[in-house]
Amino acid sequence: MDQKTTNQRLADALGGTERSLEQLRYKSPTNPSTRLLLRLLTALDEGRKVVMSGKEWELEFHPELRRKSGLENTMFIIRPYKYQGHWVFDDEDRGLKREPFVGETENMFDELTDDLDGAEHGFTLQFSDRPFPGWTVHLAKAREEYEGWLYELEKTGMQAWFGPPLLIYFPGAPESIFAQARQ
Repeated sequence: MDQKTTNQRLADALGGTERSLEQLRYKSPTNPSTRLLLRLLTALDEGRKVVMSGKEWELEFHPELRRKSGLENTMFIIRPYKYQGHWVFDDEDRGLKREPFVGETENMFDELTDDLDGAEHGFTLQFSDRPFPGWTVHLAKAREEYEGWLYELEKTGMQAWFGPPLLIYFPGAPESIFAQARQ
């Protein structure tokens, strides 16, 4: 992400202007609180840790502020595969290992990957809560069920259940999920 875009997004999230943020960055503010805020924002923006008072702090935007600022991912990619006859996926960045898809979701994946050679060894699943170029699957949220959410496949009426790990990708269970499966 280029610096200008980052500055504008941070300024928008803070209710200021890009120019005021630039002035803070380059005018070396004298107010200690302003210097601290600038240091924290810069570290936050760059995804770095901050050391203060000898303690290491890892900073992250609050999800709502991240969404408003445009810094949140809106598209995700996982690589489902079959393990002991069941569809699972790993996401090391989010601490998930062999996270299973359950119930009718597995049947949906079987149909979804029918035309993909070797899908059981892994295929790319791109998904978002917003339509994107090339999406082929639309799931609409039907209801909450068993500490998760039931979604209905628009074309066939098949249902897919997604558990609490869904909230690792979205701040809440989205009304729609758009997806595309490919090699």
